[in-house]
Amino acid sequence: MYKTDIQKNQNYKLNQKVGRSLHNIPNSKLMSYISKENDSFWEVKSVDPVSGVTQLITSTLPNTEDMCWTPNGTIFMAKDGILYNFEPNKGKNWKKVAVLLDFGITNITRLAVSPDGTKLAIVGELINQKIEPKLENIAWIAGNWKGEAFGGQTEENWSEPSGGSMMATFKLIDKGQVVFYEIEIIREVENSLILQLKHFDNDLKGWETKDETVDFPLKEITANKVVFKGMIFEKISDNEMNVYVDIHQDNGEIETVQFNYKK
Repeated sequence: MYKTDIQKNQNYKLNQKVGRSLHNIPNSKLMSYISKENDSFWEVKSVDPVSGVTQLITSTLPNTEDMCWTPNGTIFMAKDGILYNFEPNKGKNWKKVAVLLDFGITNITRLAVSPDGTKLAIVGELINQKIEPKLENIAWIAGNWKGEAFGGQTEENWSEPSGGSMMATFKLIDKGQVVFYEIEIIREVENSLILQLKHFDNDLKGWETKDETVDFPLKEITANKVVFKGMIFEKISDNEMNVYVDIHQDNGEIETVQFNYKK
């Protein structure tokens, strides 16, 4: 690690074996860096860019070099899908604050905090962790969702799980008029789930015959997706989701249509 005197056009070596996390330390004129001078364990150190004086802040989590500072002077690091923090003025140990594995996130390589300290951005890998096919594991679908598709406005209302099923109504509005409706259910069948629906014109005349339904068998549930054969629900946040539906065309081709919904 070097500092450069721009006026003198000179470079000065400060340290060697430095990791990739370089940060301004909040409310100070110091910088922090990851020292790898000891191969057995790494350390978070501070450096005064003017004097070059360094001081130990704490040891890193084992073999971890990605970190960030919050505006109030707390350090965040992640290891094995678990988020930790360290408060330099309050203790000597890292504290576990969140299990990111619960959200299907692992192998975290970058962390960043928003300037106001209210949001944390994480770069990692999603685990395609399969989840038991139970309605309580997809209850996040419940709610009133609105979006746009087919050139109009769409709305879906999903109930909470009860009686072994979830129920929904759907409608598409174009130019101020309802184009069609759907009634949908997700129910538990033989240790799995199935999504079934029926279509109706705007006067409730059915598209399918009396006993006919359009069925979407469950393929898998992961941390942020419910994958049926022909329809996928993707959780973006507590108040946003995408629904992907396979539409069969008259020429035999299949078009996947995305519905972006917000509560």
